[in-house]
Amino acid sequence: MPDPGYGLIGCGSFGRFALEQYRAVEGLALRAMADTDTQAARDLASDFGLDAARDVDDLLARDDIDLVHVATQPWTHGIWCCGPWTPANVDKPTHMAQFCGRS
Repeated sequence: MPDPGYGLIGCGSFGRFALEQYRAVEGLALRAMADTDTQAARDLASDFGLDAARDVDDLLARDDIDLVHVATQPWTHGIWCCGPWTPANVDKPTHMAQFCGRS
């Protein structure tokens, strides 16, 4: 069985920190990342030898992505985590209720 594929949403300083941490996890294959700032995604992807997806939807549609880490501003987490996509790891889910139909 192949290692689970990991994707990253958010390519700022915390996204870089998350990639550095996940890189040390044995049995997890870092695959691709996306950001609303496509140049930031390309730059970070280049630094880690990974793919930069065209956008978040493109990242989530990939067959080789099994898990995403959302490393964006907390108020945006629900935007990416409430759809019928890939399982997501969110470190601050406090703002998700408003996006997921819960109050």
